[in-house]
Amino acid sequence: KIFPLKDTEDTINICYLTNDFLIYSDSSNKVKTFQINNSGSHSVAEFKFEHQIKKIFPNEKGTKMICINSYGKGFFYSTINEKILPLNNESELNNVIWDSLDQNLFVASTSTNLMYVYYIFEDTLDGAKVNVLKEYTAIEDYISSKQTSCVMKLDPNNIPFYLANGYLFLFQK
Repeated sequence: KIFPLKDTEDTINICYLTNDFLIYSDSSNKVKTFQINNSGSHSVAEFKFEHQIKKIFPNEKGTKMICINSYGKGFFYSTINEKILPLNNESELNNVIWDSLDQNLFVASTSTNLMYVYYIFEDTLDGAKVNVLKEYTAIEDYISSKQTSCVMKLDPNNIPFYLANGYLFLFQK
């Protein structure tokens, strides 16, 4: 099969392949997911974003992904229930690593080597949310709302490559 499909004049901006899915963003600001198997492929999900998506970071299964638009704003997108949730990021995100054991945990890095830790809360009283995890150094911080975002400043010689059970593994140049 040739992508994009012949019924459109859109061009593919970025694509990603998992074991089961082909995921791509096209020139009409849509993120499309196709299931790939021995009998061919068929469309599973499609969502049109307000701005062009320039980066896609799916989880290992391809069912959840972080999409980053042309302004550097990040969005969580679930192909299973078609949820779109914005990420609270002030800086432009350039990379995302999903936790291999906890499919709701991921870290996102900026071009200034800051790493933010995010968690997807699927069922809360206020609905689904994606939050930057907070750092508490004492019980008083929790009570007085002095929480700060859990941010790591990486040395430029360290390259994060794997996240498992909350532990981030780095490659040193």
